[in-house]
Amino acid sequence: MGLPVEIVDQLVARQIPFVIALHDYWYGCANAQLLTNTDQTICAGPDEQATNCAHCALARAGLPSAAVVLAPVLAPVMRRRNALLAWVFAAASLVIAPNEFVRSTYAAMGLPVNQVVVLPWGMDLPPDLPEIRLAAELARADRPPGELHLGYVGSLSHQKGIHVLVEAFNRLPISWRGQAGYIRQPGRFPGVFGRIGTKGDTSRYSFCRTVAEGGGVGSPGLI
Repeated sequence: MGLPVEIVDQLVARQIPFVIALHDYWYGCANAQLLTNTDQTICAGPDEQATNCAHCALARAGLPSAAVVLAPVLAPVMRRRNALLAWVFAAASLVIAPNEFVRSTYAAMGLPVNQVVVLPWGMDLPPDLPEIRLAAELARADRPPGELHLGYVGSLSHQKGIHVLVEAFNRLPISWRGQAGYIRQPGRFPGVFGRIGTKGDTSRYSFCRTVAEGGGVGSPGLI
């Protein structure tokens, strides 16, 4: 994403293998998320002429009203874009998908998935994990009975759906409070969190401990 196709031309010409790791639907969707820019509905991928891609691109550019005139002109460009990235996708020696859903979604968009392997995401655990787990157990033991702590791991963007979790939390009794950690630049989101406080960046130790202390953790991922 963001790299010119010519790089892959050179890799293929020199018979240098390369690997693609999927973090979104970029190779079949110029919006990367399979959510339309017109009304944020789920998209099944490009149609045969990429006309829907043209409408989506024009909506993102703030020109949805011009789609009747400009979409037929832009559609061949979007179709060419999709064809180029499909070639890049097929040329990869290996494509890594985080789960079977992502693999099947690419297959449904018509991309070849014979070289796609499913490899779930993970993270390097800190060497002092036993101490972190013990500290988390002690913290949970100190809580009042029935107190629930929920965590969320992911970026703050609409397609992640975090607003649904926040809205649900803010409907709980007024005595409930929350704190969102690991939020970069919390000032960018005034009024978003309601009764949920925010913190800045945190260390890996604090992150792991916060997750371990929670009663549940939500993560958007590609599911």
